[in-house]
Amino acid sequence: LSEHYSRWIGDDAVAVKDVSFVVCMNRIIASTVKEYLAKRGASSAKIVVANEESERGVPTLFEGDLMHYRKCLVLLDRVVPELVRAIRS
Repeated sequence: LSEHYSRWIGDDAVAVKDVSFVVCMNRIIASTVKEYLAKRGASSAKIVVANEESERGVPTLFEGDLMHYRKCLVLLDRVVPELVRAIRS
């Protein structure tokens, strides 16, 4: 994971048919990505939602203050090990 960088799956630089694993920040995004991949012949990709047990997933921080960023950091510290296990399995 050290060489990973986040990007939109619709980016032309992403070879969609080579995608095998996608981490989404909430269920709505996961549904959109699943449809997008299916239309492009990559329906076998595994799609995982970070913090899936929560209805909100990982909150959007675009207009958040420092407190929101800190809360998100605590959440990500908890969720990332689960994601790493899912990726490795």
